[in-house]
Amino acid sequence: MPSFNPGHTSRAPDKECTVPQWILAALALCLPCVLMLLFVFVVLPLLEKDPVRKAVCDTRDCVLHANALRSAKSQAAAKACEDIGLLVCSTWANRHRGLAWAVVPHVVMDWIVNIEDAVATARHESDVMKRPMRLVHSCLNRQGNDKDAVMSLIHFVHNKSFAWPTEEEVSESLGYSRALVALIELAVRWALPLWFRIDLLPSRAARNRTLTVKPSAIPIIWEILHGELLSNQDVYPSYLYLFHEEFFVYRTPTPAYQEFLVESAVIQSHVLGNLSHANRASIFVPTSMELEKLPSLIPQLKADDWVIAVQSAFNVSPPIEIHDVLLATNGEILAAVSTLFDAYDARSIVYHTSWWFLQMVGIFASNQLFNYASVYKLGAQFQKIVCAIHIEATDYLLLAAVSQAKFASEQRRSIKRYLEHVHSTAVEKVRTSSKIRSSVKGALLSMLQRTTAVTWPEDAFVFGKNPSNIYTNYVSSFNDSNIFSWWRSLREALQPSVGSEQHAVVNKLPRLDTRTVTWYDPVLEVMSISFAALVPPLYYKSGTSAMLYGGLGYIYAREVVQAVNFLTMLLDDGGDTNRPSEGAIVMTLGNNVSCPDVAPSAVELMFPSLPALEIAYAAYVTYRDEENDLPLKGLEKYTAEQIFFLTFCLMACEVELSGRQSAPLCNSAVKNFEPFAKAFSCRPGSNMNPEVKCRFFEV
Repeated sequence: MPSFNPGHTSRAPDKECTVPQWILAALALCLPCVLMLLFVFVVLPLLEKDPVRKAVCDTRDCVLHANALRSAKSQAAAKACEDIGLLVCSTWANRHRGLAWAVVPHVVMDWIVNIEDAVATARHESDVMKRPMRLVHSCLNRQGNDKDAVMSLIHFVHNKSFAWPTEEEVSESLGYSRALVALIELAVRWALPLWFRIDLLPSRAARNRTLTVKPSAIPIIWEILHGELLSNQDVYPSYLYLFHEEFFVYRTPTPAYQEFLVESAVIQSHVLGNLSHANRASIFVPTSMELEKLPSLIPQLKADDWVIAVQSAFNVSPPIEIHDVLLATNGEILAAVSTLFDAYDARSIVYHTSWWFLQMVGIFASNQLFNYASVYKLGAQFQKIVCAIHIEATDYLLLAAVSQAKFASEQRRSIKRYLEHVHSTAVEKVRTSSKIRSSVKGALLSMLQRTTAVTWPEDAFVFGKNPSNIYTNYVSSFNDSNIFSWWRSLREALQPSVGSEQHAVVNKLPRLDTRTVTWYDPVLEVMSISFAALVPPLYYKSGTSAMLYGGLGYIYAREVVQAVNFLTMLLDDGGDTNRPSEGAIVMTLGNNVSCPDVAPSAVELMFPSLPALEIAYAAYVTYRDEENDLPLKGLEKYTAEQIFFLTFCLMACEVELSGRQSAPLCNSAVKNFEPFAKAFSCRPGSNMNPEVKCRFFEV
């Protein structure tokens, strides 16, 4: 038996156990391919099913917003540190040049030119809810003979304060008081606020009511049309001739009125120019006083003139008296009235008021005049503007209800939450600010906390058996064949509710205005947000937090800041309302800014954009949905925080006189906001990151 040898076995002699080189090479090549296939077919599908782990937001809304910011796509993010306004706005698609000069007016014009889609309702909706759709269709699709409508309008003006004068009708004294009566009657009784809107609202004032004077959207729109008419010296005479053929052959004006019409383009330019300038003020300075003191602002009118005109329009009990309070939310309107009354005699003002009324309503009533507008560059858009102005004036509750029906309940609650987040953030900013006078801070906070955001009517108005009692009187009497007859009947049916509490509730709703989509009413204590604002790029139903707070959130924050400024000017040191002086205005702005070595004009440019940006950004950081606040597909190189600032800047895009698109308000705000510089890593001293910065609230 052989001896045991630990190094030896009974196997065959050892052969070296090796793997052929070609197999190793094949494995080396195949393994990465196998891993890649596993990643593509196993890992990626799992990631796609897990939205939390997605790298970008690729919803339709996110892609749409990325397209709105497409100018930033081809630029390096560092360009934002040089001129973010130019980066964002250079390719902004302004489809309404000549009518919209900035993003917010552009959004409103989008709603108007697409009004047929905006008012479309589902088949199951009630007849009342369908009425705006029916009115719009009748207004835009003129058919048949309009003789009945023209004659109805001519009979309607008989003995009205705004009628054009004839030899048969002996005119009363044509003083400035007559002009005031006509303007207030048109605004209150006939929902046609030519110079201004005026409402009588329940309030905390001594007589439990306050007269409010607010800007009207009509002057700015009509100034654009008037500019079109004057663009060719032959157009205005032809325009006058058409009115002669349609109306004056049936109701012949006096020779003096005919002479006035020949030269009316001049006074019309001045009236529209002064009122539009007042309405475009970047900061509204309120004026509050008893009617007794109004002659100090408009010396051409006595206090009794106001009492008579207002009581005649509202017909309230107890009647209006000189101690009733009038609050002008924009004191520049009263200044414009005084300027125009000082520049023209009373007869010219009265004559122009009747002429402006006839243009506004005559173009609406006459098919020939309505179709005449279409020959101009902005004609098709102008026709829709005319229809929108007249229909919205009486049916704004129904328009809001139609908009409300297009949003699911959860979407409406979501919008409300976003606005509440911004509002509560603003209240906290005011509470902790050391820049606001302590003597008024308590009253200011109290008013802000009572203020609520309103976009749509209460559900009871819309989903009850009757959408609103104020709309049930004339649904059955709607007349398609005579467009002026329903213009008149809609307004006559609303007149009994004027000045009532029900009217005040409806008055909380937003109104159509090409200048803005938000309004603050200190009497009703509401912030109204137009339903026209709930569209891209201001709002997206499935947008990221950056998109929502940088868009609609900022727009709302801007109105809150305007309200803070408004109330600070309006409240005296005891927390009561007073008439602010020029000193109060300077004090308000000065007390809310810490801005060394910066010119006052530069400070004014920052307001209200900078404090609104501070509020919107703070709300964004506090309340954003971090898991879904992702970069956008198509703009992957920008972080979610950078998307917030790009969106904010898009809200400020405007067209300069040269035609260049920029955002000076955005640039002015972000260069004084440290989080922007950090988000884009702007080097100190760069254009958008100066060494010295201004603040309105403590960061």
